[in-house]
Amino acid sequence: MVRDNLSHDNNGYGLWTDIDNIDTLYEGNRLQGNSGGGINHEISYDAVIRDNSFAGNGAAVPEWLWGSAIQIQIRSRSRSTAIPST
Repeated sequence: MVRDNLSHDNNGYGLWTDIDNIDTLYEGNRLQGNSGGGINHEISYDAVIRDNSFAGNGAAVPEWLWGSAIQIQIRSRSRSTAIPST
């Protein structure tokens, strides 16, 4: 569970889980000014991503996708869901 964090001005992603994370919840986080994207859920399984806010991430990554607000690279059995804030 990754909840209620402020991740800002990092030289990379705001939040990053990598390899075999299962049932990860990203909720209520603020991600701003990170040189990479906001959230990267990489080579992992089921995730719920909800009620996070993103601003000014990915400026150092001009390539398609790598600087996106949410990047999900999943294993074949995954059921990942990204739910926008209201």
